[in-house]
Amino acid sequence: MDYSVLVKSPLFSRFSENETESLLSGIRYRIRKYKRGSIIAVAGEPVDALMLLLSGTARGEIAGFNGRITMIEEVFSPGTLAAAFIFARQSNMPVNLTAVTDVELLVIDRCELLKLMLINEKFLINFMEVISNRAHFLSERLRFFNFKTIKGKLAGYFLEKAGNGNHEFHLDVTQNELAVYFGVTRPSLSRALCEMRKEKIIDFNRKRIKITDRDRLSELTGE
Repeated sequence: MDYSVLVKSPLFSRFSENETESLLSGIRYRIRKYKRGSIIAVAGEPVDALMLLLSGTARGEIAGFNGRITMIEEVFSPGTLAAAFIFARQSNMPVNLTAVTDVELLVIDRCELLKLMLINEKFLINFMEVISNRAHFLSERLRFFNFKTIKGKLAGYFLEKAGNGNHEFHLDVTQNELAVYFGVTRPSLSRALCEMRKEKIIDFNRKRIKITDRDRLSELTGE
């Protein structure tokens, strides 16, 4: 196993490669591999282990009753999967997890994870930070879903990506991926983008987005 990857993960951020190897030598764990497009976990399944991406990218998605897929997030190596649900009273997977690329996972069962926390305080602190950051992410995600229109969702997304004081940024996803992320159709998303450009709120060239009227963009979010 490549311990240089593990120490880049928030879960092992306070450890050297040698310390990480020593820490893991005291527990049982396993390595799992998934091909691109494979299902890693299905919503509703019990979460009884921590999964850490050693390589590749995974995507969390929710399927609505109408069959529409909404992407919740993409997790890149060396991020963790389902960390916030392992010790929940109802520890069920909230989303479908799919391998976006070929994926290799480090899997640590709940009892072994608890053992790590009990024997090493630094690891416990790291884990607490991971789940706290997850709670923050989910609260921001809920705020995003409050935007009622596609333009509102785009406005909130663009303002977040641009940050304070910036008027241009690179869009690191395709329009199709953005449509999945918003839970809307690609044509509807494209139409909203074109309308925003026609109204001179934004301009774009390929994946370069320029905010031309930040005040009107903010108004679209309803905030």
